[in-house]
Amino acid sequence: MRLLHRDKDKRSSSLIQGLIKELDNKWLWWGALSMLIIVTFVVYIPTYYGGFIWDDDFNFVNNPLMTADDGLKLIWVSEEAFYYPLVLTTFWVERQLWGLNPFGYHIVNTAFHAFNAVLLWILLRRLKVRGAWLAGAIFAVHPLQVESVAWITELKNVQSGFFYLLALLSYTLFDKERKWLWYGVTMLLFVLALLSKTSTVMLPVVLLFYRWWEGRSWRWRDIAYTAPFFVISMFAALWTVWEQQHHSGAVGTEWSLGLLEKVLIAGRIVWFYLIKLLVPLNLTFFYPRWSIDVHHAGAYLPVVALLLVPLLFWWRRATWGPSMAFGVGCYLVSLFPVLGFFNIYFMRYSFVADHFQYLASMASIPLFISVALYGFDQLRSHGPGDSERRFAVKMVLGAVVLLLLGVLTWRLGSIYENEEILWVDTIQKNPKAWMAHNNLGIHYHNQGKSGDAIRALQEAVALKPDYGDAYYNLGIAYARKGDLNRAVESYRAAADLEPNDARILHDLGVVYGEAGRFNEAVQELKAALSLRPRYVDAHRSLAALYRKNGRYGEAVEEYKRVLKIEPGSADVYSNLGVAYGQLGHLDNAITAFEEALRIEPDSQEARQNLEKALAMKRSRR
Repeated sequence: MRLLHRDKDKRSSSLIQGLIKELDNKWLWWGALSMLIIVTFVVYIPTYYGGFIWDDDFNFVNNPLMTADDGLKLIWVSEEAFYYPLVLTTFWVERQLWGLNPFGYHIVNTAFHAFNAVLLWILLRRLKVRGAWLAGAIFAVHPLQVESVAWITELKNVQSGFFYLLALLSYTLFDKERKWLWYGVTMLLFVLALLSKTSTVMLPVVLLFYRWWEGRSWRWRDIAYTAPFFVISMFAALWTVWEQQHHSGAVGTEWSLGLLEKVLIAGRIVWFYLIKLLVPLNLTFFYPRWSIDVHHAGAYLPVVALLLVPLLFWWRRATWGPSMAFGVGCYLVSLFPVLGFFNIYFMRYSFVADHFQYLASMASIPLFISVALYGFDQLRSHGPGDSERRFAVKMVLGAVVLLLLGVLTWRLGSIYENEEILWVDTIQKNPKAWMAHNNLGIHYHNQGKSGDAIRALQEAVALKPDYGDAYYNLGIAYARKGDLNRAVESYRAAADLEPNDARILHDLGVVYGEAGRFNEAVQELKAALSLRPRYVDAHRSLAALYRKNGRYGEAVEEYKRVLKIEPGSADVYSNLGVAYGQLGHLDNAITAFEEALRIEPDSQEARQNLEKALAMKRSRR
């Protein structure tokens, strides 16, 4: 008996048989499909009015590629952008349609998720998996998916999942009809999934599992069909590993775990997600980052328990063992990229995140549903009509489960209303989440709440004393408050931790300048420029510092350097004209002011300075 397949027990009543047959009725089919979509959109209503949160600014709110004339091209070819170009293209299109109105972005994310629930249902029906619609519905409303849907940046998850599921469905058509058109469509959809998010790299392994599921064996032809997918997958995986290390910065002590530690963490991750799937309580944006002690026997229990699972399947190989092996295998394979064996930048905060298990839950949810239905069917019959009663109980229990999960999803979705609510909720559930304290401090700073920002950032550096960004943000908060001495201390601490960050050295130099410490200011600004010679802000700040301290000749040279990098800056030409005027070079000053007015004809400051320079020149004649 296949545990994951529909029960073919001859005791099934004519009522149940009739209902199963009715699933082929197009009206009932469309009704079931519509219900999935409606339920999904309803439970996510609280997220529609949420704003932008962490990383949304980087990906599309303040991403220059979203507004550049050649932005769409650069999304695909620029080395500066993280390479999930199809998602960035979607963001680019959305930016053209509704600008920075979060509502539209939330609707698109929810729509992709709703379509994924439908596709999962259709795929499970094609595989003849029991409880297919219920599995699709639970996938749609389960609170573990809130992070992938409500966090706009995780369009990466829902869009890649969309193409991933379509690729699986397309391959089933190829396997059935042997038409190469479907093979080509599958290949294209796989590439589109990878271009959305490379966590879909394990699709070729899932395709092999599918062939085993259908035939209980592999032939050389099956391996040959999937070989091109493996080649593409390997290339995408290597690219992602390189990008995480060299672009995202996933290198250093936080990722220098030994192989044994990684294995122990992976075992714990597998069980963590399964437990959260069954008991989705206390879900949070940042979970505590585990500390694994390889000398403690308890650290090995999750791995040992995981290794015993195949033995259980082998023991029950004559009945439900193979079916369970298929479901668990798909779950583990889908989860493999985020088990901690590869450097992922997010794992500096936590080894687990709800959005990491989006693809894997497409296997684990149907598995749990099938196990529950199988267990329910093993209950002893109590006479005529028992099948109808069982069927009714299943329907009621399914509805109750969906209702409970929907309520949890509704409540969890409300914390994505804004960053303050999100980070406060995270800190309440995980007080040691130093990144949440840091992000809350940034939010308070942007809201003009300097005192709250400083307290949150102080907590961040207390929790993680080697966190340079928190010290840097604390320096910004102190500088805005006017506490220059503490700003210098914070910037100095940040610079000691991140000596190659030109941004920190620049801001430290600016604060030194505001504090009247001219030599130290020049030293830090020049240090920033030694790291980034074309750092325009540092050139501007150095020029302003020279000008403020009467070093007009040096100011002129710095303004010229700025113009070589940004030749169309009206304010720089205006400031250059002032510096020339202080040196008595009126002709050069007039030329600079005229150029400023050519670029920005409405500049009253440049016009007044030009008139003064012309008057001074006339008075000298």
